[in-house]
Amino acid sequence: MRSHKGRELKLDCPVSQFQNILVYMKLPIAEHAKSLLIEAGLSGWTLEAVALRAGCAKGLVAYHHRTRSALLGAVAAQLRGDRLRRRGAALEGTGSAAIDALWTVIVDEHRSGESAAWFALLASRDPEIRLGQHAPADEATLLGRRMVTALSLETDAVAVGHTTIAALDGFAAALLQGGLVEDVRDAYHRFWLGLLG
Repeated sequence: MRSHKGRELKLDCPVSQFQNILVYMKLPIAEHAKSLLIEAGLSGWTLEAVALRAGCAKGLVAYHHRTRSALLGAVAAQLRGDRLRRRGAALEGTGSAAIDALWTVIVDEHRSGESAAWFALLASRDPEIRLGQHAPADEATLLGRRMVTALSLETDAVAVGHTTIAALDGFAAALLQGGLVEDVRDAYHRFWLGLLG
């Protein structure tokens, strides 16, 4: 038995098991928040809608993530990590195959709505959201190392990582602004040819 606001609460499980259940809800809530942002954008994204999608009370969302900004910061960190993993996986190939795989990642993220969700969060000035967006230096370095290896470059991996992130986001933004896929793809290939040529 536990007491809450003067009332006795009867739990059907031990307190430690109940606490574990609460902890295990944190990640699924953030995952549901991310999928809602991708599908509905910021205009359709509310804590109530996240709770409904996660199948929990709004209070449980607030318990785990404190504020709307904190939850959006967690979503930004998830999106950033997901994008890095996909880009890194694309660079497991070499040469033009790696460049083509990166292009496929950009187009897939555009079509899924993930790029739009990422850019919506990038536009925020909220410090908690910005914190989730900020890529640690080691993430840029990791991507740079993969790029250097995939393209047999002899240059600084950190600089290549930051350049790659900026370039890929630029092409994603061009698609988001309504650029024709074929036109943006041509510009993408010209960029890499100019950089590597």
